[in-house]
Amino acid sequence: MLDPKHPLVRLANAIDWGYFEREFGKFYIENVGRPGKPIRILVGLHYLKNAYDESDETCVERYFENPYWQYFYGFEHFQHEFPLKPTTLVK
Repeated sequence: MLDPKHPLVRLANAIDWGYFEREFGKFYIENVGRPGKPIRILVGLHYLKNAYDESDETCVERYFENPYWQYFYGFEHFQHEFPLKPTTLVK
């Protein structure tokens, strides 16, 4: 139901998300510490936070209000729970 011409849909489809997984994946070690979050979500959150000059708190609010943001993070269906703790953005 999203408009495929929306700027965030077009940008999400144009980005090589695998690049970030290859580059940042080496910093994630399976079975050590807290379970990791998908790299696309982390990169997407930081991108949108900076692009729209959002705080951690407003970034979370927009996540729940904006299906285009959720699509940008890689979700195909609307989510009703935030995929990580907001403090993860600064740790």
